Amino acid sequence: MVASLAKWRRVLQLLGVVFLGTFLVSCGHKKPPKPKSTHKAHKAHKKLFIKKSAAQRKQEAEIARIKALERFKLIYIYTPVLRFYDYGTIERNKEGDLQIELYQLSKKAGEIVIKKNYLCFSGICSAKWSAARDLFGKVSYGDLFDDIVLGHDIFNGIGKRIEPNGEVVQRFVQGGEVIYYERKPDKILFQNMSTGTAIVIQQYHPPK
Repeated sequence: MVASLAKWRRVLQLLGVVFLGTFLVSCGHKKPPKPKSTHKAHKAHKKLFIKKSAAQRKQEAEIARIKALERFKLIYIYTPVLRFYDYGTIERNKEGDLQIELYQLSKKAGEIVIKKNYLCFSGICSAKWSAARDLFGKVSYGDLFDDIVLGHDIFNGIGKRIEPNGEVVQRFVQGGEVIYYERKPDKILFQNMSTGTAIVIQQYHPPK
């Protein structure tokens, strides 16, 4: 009888050790629950982060849109052989030539490519001196059109003066014709006041 009691006591002790070990292991692997307040704060932070990311994406898209539109200029050309008034872009192409792309009603209407010795209108090229005479008349020279587009001095800077606001103006008489030419950071204006020929290139500022 005494032996049986001792045997059962050892079995109970062994079971107690096994149960205690299992309990400690299960407690060791189970993560403690997070306080409710911390959980809510984490969700709020995550939601705020998503909102900020969406706002940032929207802002970046708007900046990209404005930069794309700022490539465009308002271009007015009034000459005997070419008349145009709408938007355009002025950039260098892969060959390094100055390329003016003209748009009307948001569709490309043609292009002008200014090469070293030629002026090309929608693929039809002429020698610069000949094209300049067609555009400007007798008071002209080969590089006059590209000098105006690039905002350079014309006719060797004759009559040039700088206004107090920084605007550069040339007003002079050449070959019996009155020429007026002004330049400022966002606008170029050339006008032969005797013949009416005019070129205006103005930076387009998209509404924000």
